[in-house]
Amino acid sequence: MSVAKIKRNYDKLISSYKAMKEAETRATIAKSNYEEEKSKMLENMEYAGTATYKGDNGTISLTETVVPTVQDWGQFNKFVLKNAAFDLYQRRVSSTAWRDRLEAGEKIPGVLEYTRQNLRVTQSK
Repeated sequence: MSVAKIKRNYDKLISSYKAMKEAETRATIAKSNYEEEKSKMLENMEYAGTATYKGDNGTISLTETVVPTVQDWGQFNKFVLKNAAFDLYQRRVSSTAWRDRLEAGEKIPGVLEYTRQNLRVTQSK
């Protein structure tokens, strides 16, 4: 591959990276504004005693979902082991904990490793 082609790709990559970072900044600001307005709306709806509001641009509906939070991991883990209730866990290995154990010389059975490649881009100011 020629140096000229690498330079063209480099220029396009840096330009795309800059556009992505600018979009991320705009998205972060927009999300923050959205969360602030959502919080205000939740307060207003609670004060008004309503779970829905319909306006010219759409409808807002308050929904609730019950989600778990573990207060005692020891008790929870005992329950899982005693009842073979492994479906209560999410199936994901913590990369950090896995790496720490490997560095300590521990082998974790049933886990394979693979190398994920990534291209790190830094933008000059």
